[in-house]
Amino acid sequence: MNLPNKITIGRLVAVPFLLIALLLYGRTGETGYYSAALVIFALAVLSDGLDGYLARSGNQKTRLGTLLDPLADKILLDSTIIILALGVGDIFRIPVWFVLIVISRDLFLLVISLFLHQRWSRGTIQIRPNWWGKTAAVLLMATVVWILIHPHYPPHLLTWVALYITALFTVVSGGVYLIRTLKELRIPKPH
Repeated sequence: MNLPNKITIGRLVAVPFLLIALLLYGRTGETGYYSAALVIFALAVLSDGLDGYLARSGNQKTRLGTLLDPLADKILLDSTIIILALGVGDIFRIPVWFVLIVISRDLFLLVISLFLHQRWSRGTIQIRPNWWGKTAAVLLMATVVWILIHPHYPPHLLTWVALYITALFTVVSGGVYLIRTLKELRIPKPH
């Protein structure tokens, strides 16, 4: 197993610790738990950029990494926004409509990916990230970081702008992924 994949697995392992720290902060109000959650989330976000950079620059892209990296991102981000929507102490509560948009898109992509897995494993179709999806993921990470950095303030206008822009990119990225997948399925592949 190469280093980028180990970093990705490290991001997956960090998720339960992040969620526990957030829940403990919500229950006790101890700032140490909040600080731990913030550090864990920040390191997880940085690891996402690091594993991708190492995989590309060191020519270490693998099929496992192609599957694990987006899965780790979705587990990290989806579980964090769910916890923040349920309410953690006095941290800004993410609106349910936002969580439903993100989770619906991710479930939609998961169903398509599972449907196409056999073709992908035979090499007859390529599953590639697109600019819209990458941008939506970065916006979601930035929105969560913004909320975690400003936990005790009333929602800023910037918080609402970030939520609406991220939701828009999330919906568009799902549509773009569907259109690209349908086009890929129609293109006959040479045997």
